[in-house]
Amino acid sequence: MPTTTRTDARWFYVGVVSFVILFTLAAFGPSLIDPSHRSVPLPLTPWVLTHTALSIAWLLLFLAQTTLVATGRTRIHRRLGIAGGVI
Repeated sequence: MPTTTRTDARWFYVGVVSFVILFTLAAFGPSLIDPSHRSVPLPLTPWVLTHTALSIAWLLLFLAQTTLVATGRTRIHRRLGIAGGVI
């Protein structure tokens, strides 16, 4: 039975966040590309745009953080984590 190394476990989280980003693009992409197929029209209000921007920022921060840890750059990861607290 193969054992999981510490490096494999670090890259697992990079894979998870990559899957979440791809899943989000697949879920929301079609309605953003062609809004005529939406069952409910969604106005792009300031709240919706803010939610979208913060969600994208959080997912990219999650990807950056997991990649930094996987590559052993924990010092940068910690500094970025402080800035990420704002999100």
